[in-house]
Amino acid sequence: MASAASSPSFVTGGSSTSAITAATVTGSHVLRINGYSETLGRPTGSYISSSKFLAAGHTWYIRNYPHGYDEEAGDCMSLFLVLDGSHTATVQFTFGLLDPEGNQVYRKISRCPVALHESRSAMGFPRFIRREYFERSKYLQDNCFRIVCGITVVSGFCREASRSFFAAPVPPSDLHQDLGRLLASGKGADV
Repeated sequence: MASAASSPSFVTGGSSTSAITAATVTGSHVLRINGYSETLGRPTGSYISSSKFLAAGHTWYIRNYPHGYDEEAGDCMSLFLVLDGSHTATVQFTFGLLDPEGNQVYRKISRCPVALHESRSAMGFPRFIRREYFERSKYLQDNCFRIVCGITVVSGFCREASRSFFAAPVPPSDLHQDLGRLLASGKGADV
């Protein structure tokens, strides 16, 4: 009767893998706002736009609502990314505040890619940061602060072909017999 250790093992079936990968283009823009206290006279819902900039293959600008996008966000600063022109882009983005050394220390990330187009050209954070917290923070230095906007545009998807893997039969292990013979012969005992 053969022992279980000496019988050959076979794996039946097999497995395979494939991949779908998003093709993306990334870019970023740093916006410096000088004279923060002068922006506070603007009413809720009123914004100040950055100049246009090119990032991730498209032209954009940032809208800063110092007193919030709407009444519900009136105690916050709101930030929105706007796609300029009549283009279409599927985008995921971040807004962050930079400390005086240039480190990004506060950040909000969009949950998933969003399609921006002519009829919906802006997306952002109505409640980016509470003004009370912001005004006491280290982000605001000498009445100025910097915002970094990271942009990732999804330009398509690539498929990777399927690969199959099948396990080869595993021969029985006779290591214990080989070690026993080595010990009995005494050859190589000084190694």
